[in-house]
Amino acid sequence: MKKQTLKLFTISLIAFVIIISVLLYFFSERFTRTWIPIDHGFGDTVTLSPDDEKIVFPFYQSGDGALYQANLDGTEVVQLTYPRQNESHVHPRYSRSGEKLLFLSQEKTTENLKQSLYIMSRDGSDLMRLSESKELIIDAIFSEDDKKIYYLGAKNYNSEGVGPKEGPVNVDLYSITVTGENKERLTETESLKKRSLSITEDGKKIGFVQVDKGEEGKTTSNYFVYDKEQKEAKMIKPNNNGVTSGLIYSGRISPDGSLIAFSAGSTNPGKNRKPFMNYTRWILMEIKWSLSQASALSLRNRHFFTSQIGCFSFKIKAGQRDKPISSYGRWI
Repeated sequence: MKKQTLKLFTISLIAFVIIISVLLYFFSERFTRTWIPIDHGFGDTVTLSPDDEKIVFPFYQSGDGALYQANLDGTEVVQLTYPRQNESHVHPRYSRSGEKLLFLSQEKTTENLKQSLYIMSRDGSDLMRLSESKELIIDAIFSEDDKKIYYLGAKNYNSEGVGPKEGPVNVDLYSITVTGENKERLTETESLKKRSLSITEDGKKIGFVQVDKGEEGKTTSNYFVYDKEQKEAKMIKPNNNGVTSGLIYSGRISPDGSLIAFSAGSTNPGKNRKPFMNYTRWILMEIKWSLSQASALSLRNRHFFTSQIGCFSFKIKAGQRDKPISSYGRWI
């Protein structure tokens, strides 16, 4: 009797392990993306102060990310924000003067994502929420005079989509004053995605990458520049030069508006390698502006696999969680 019971228990245990393994195999990507946040370490954004002396970055402890400020040599690390449980503060940006910081407060559940826009003084004081509770903010930057904030807001959140169709969708460009007034919708495309916000020094042009639905269910991503005077966004299409059309990943417009630096898919340049479309290149695109259009004059590019520019090391104390001081590094 005992042997039969033990045998039945063993068979049941093996069956249970197999079922769990199969479920994790099929749902591991969604499971980890939804339920397991960054536990300890740096987030994916760093902002540098206008005087090149300070940086602000998100740092995660037990899954919740707070914003920290430090000198460039990693000394004088100060915690600026104190998120609630299951909340993280991400995407910090300095104002032009360096006196203010903006960031997004992120709260993610199994079916939804909330990202609210906040502004505060550079020391973490005078914290103020600018966005409404129903808004889903993707990215934000200060205007040239620090009186406004331009941000990307999503109309919907799709938890069932795949690739670009997943997450925040129907995205447009908005503006709002730093006091939370005079909200204005600048584009009405409701594209699948918009990302990589940047602005020229005179504030007349705002650049971003836009992802749209293409033919046969495919998606395309291109670089757009919004002209504040004409109140219109125009696509800046690079001349070919091996760049995969409609596959721009990220980009930034130069302070004077004459150049756009972007990464894009391209054919593999190696002589002994088979060509493929998702090879990545960093490219500088020179722009000629006219009243009616903008056109690419030339492309200067560099193929790459990895790029490491510099490394910062910090010692961050866990505070109330009574954990020892740990060292962390980040390539930027």
